[in-house]
Amino acid sequence: MHNKPDSVPQTLRRIHTNSNRLMLATGQATQTPYVCQVPYVWANEAYCVWIADVTEAIRHLRLEEKSSVMLLEHGHGQQCAQLVWIVEASEVVYQSPEYPVLLQALCQTAGMDLQAAWALKNQAIYRLKPLMGRLITDVNEIIALIAADLNEAMAATKQKPIAKAIG
Repeated sequence: MHNKPDSVPQTLRRIHTNSNRLMLATGQATQTPYVCQVPYVWANEAYCVWIADVTEAIRHLRLEEKSSVMLLEHGHGQQCAQLVWIVEASEVVYQSPEYPVLLQALCQTAGMDLQAAWALKNQAIYRLKPLMGRLITDVNEIIALIAADLNEAMAATKQKPIAKAIG
């Protein structure tokens, strides 16, 4: 996190910890964006979403391969932090080894039965890789971000403390 306030990594992790859905906005420059709320999981430095394959969002993702996403921190009657990203989209192939792993994680996030999810037709998993974004803090400070900022903040959550053996 170069030239960013020390609170940025904590804010990024807090937003991701407290949010299990994101707002996905897709569209072409000449059209009104299509916005939908979808469950996501953070995996391999990208937001992974499971969405109906027949929606406008999927049509736009296939045409443009770019979209934007927004995550809102859950607040209690006060100003909340917002995170907005321009993302690059790619479909996770149904036959890939990671598809069932992501589907299971997405079902847990959405509270959906895995067997029911497998039975649904016309669904797709997309990986939305952040490119650049903005964090609007709870005090309305706007901070420009690049993907490395988010990846660094999210990697910190995976680090486990090392216990020293006292002998």
